[in-house]
Formats: sequence, structure tokens, C-alpha cells
Amino acid sequence: MRIEMGKREGLKRSERMREVCGEDVEYEQHVMLDCVLYDDLRRKLGEKLGWSSEWNRGENRDKVMCKLLGSDLYSVKDEVKNENQEYVMKFMKESMTRRRRILAR
Repeated sequence: MRIEMGKREGLKRSERMREVCGEDVEYEQHVMLDCVLYDDLRRKLGEKLGWSSEWNRGENRDKVMCKLLGSDLYSVKDEVKNENQEYVMKFMKESMTRRRRILAR
């Protein structure tokens, strides 16, 4: 993601623009919750997790990120937690593959 690559290149945070969609700074929360380029992948992820269609909207975005990244899964049975983490990892892999394809054009 541009947030990390830009840091290595010595760019200020405000200069680490999203190379793919052109909005603001590219960082984890943008990819996981906002970027329109991944709406279809995000919708599939929400369905797999059993969440409502609007799961990535609203005020508790930090809480949603914690759930997605596993820090809020301690009370979930191990088999469910592992399955959920697999869904999130699949989303990340598919979104980063799509990102690389777009940038290669």
C-alpha cells in the first residue's frame, strides 16, 4: 500500500496518494472499508461473515477494523475465528491482486 511505500520513499503522509483510485492517502482502512474498487469483494466478505450489507458504514469503524483483523475475535470459538480470518485474508489477497493488475496497465 502507498502508506508504507511512500514512507520508504521519504514522502510525507499527505503525499502518499492512492495510485489506484486517486483519492486521499492509501492506507489499510481505506482498502478494507471504503475503496469503490473493492466493493464487490467487500460485499462477499460481509456475506461470508454474516454481517449486514452496510457493515463497513457507520461510526464504529475502528471497532469494525478490530473485528476484521482479529483482535475482537477472542470470544469466538476457534473454528469460527479461523474461518473468519481465512475470509479476511482472501479479501486482502484478492484486493491486492486487483491493485497490482490496475497499476500494471
